[in-house]
Amino acid sequence: MKKIFLLPVILLIAFSGISQTAKQYLNKGLLRFDQQDYNEAMFYFLKAAEKKPKYAEAYYHMGITRRALDQVINSRTVRHTNKVLQFTPEKTGSEDQNTAKTCVVTDYKAILDSLNEVIKINPQDAKAYFGRGGAKAGLKDYPGAIDDYSTALKISPEYPEANLFRGRVKSHLHDFTGAIADFTEAIRLSPASGTAYLARGDAKNSMGDAAGYQADFEKALAIDPRYKLITYTTDGPVTVSGTTLEIDYYSRAIALNPEYADAYYNRGLARINSNLNHDGCIDLNMAAGLGFKMAEEKIKEYCH
Repeated sequence: MKKIFLLPVILLIAFSGISQTAKQYLNKGLLRFDQQDYNEAMFYFLKAAEKKPKYAEAYYHMGITRRALDQVINSRTVRHTNKVLQFTPEKTGSEDQNTAKTCVVTDYKAILDSLNEVIKINPQDAKAYFGRGGAKAGLKDYPGAIDDYSTALKISPEYPEANLFRGRVKSHLHDFTGAIADFTEAIRLSPASGTAYLARGDAKNSMGDAAGYQADFEKALAIDPRYKLITYTTDGPVTVSGTTLEIDYYSRAIALNPEYADAYYNRGLARINSNLNHDGCIDLNMAAGLGFKMAEEKIKEYCH
């Protein structure tokens, strides 16, 4: 009789991987993270979220893991890249452009001066205006950046990258309605642009449209599931901007747990790292208000 009762126990042990709980997946992810096996850690955090869709802890740790993955990617890229910053990416959200930004100290003033000369020679060069808009944004001349992106669009109306980047600047200035209009146009011109869906979703989320944010995030995933999980080679990243995903994971954690101080703190730092200082400082103040002491130090450092 004992053997009869032992068989189900043996089978349960043998196939325990099939019936993992969300907490077990989370713990496996934490173990892999401690071992610096970040891709495996992300896999287990994603599995935890699949098991328990409203699992704020899983999304929070996805954000932390994204940051760790980016650090690995950037350290490898610095060793291997010899690329020069490209003014005009071949496609919306070009990772080559993002990669170059992380490993080259960008002299925006020199780029601006160079493109001024290009525009003098050919005032109808849409790509030159697009590139100069990026340089102006890098120099924090946001109205000038918007003007240049707008000029690029007047010259070349079907220019999804210009819509996307102008929308990003508008988002930075909290013109979310204008940003959404630009992102929507970028999507119309380039329906396979997951980056534009992500940007539009973030703008909707900033306006309190959680359902719209979720819908756009799901559309981005349908275009490319790698928006959910990073992969990389020794030559650098092959997917989208890591900071965008990191911020997104923290946002999902906060949506599930509005009093998640750690998530506000880390999202604030990620936003500041993306030159979204105003939004980042709001997050840091939220974290401080929820009793996260380290946030107070960062507020003194970044929020004047």
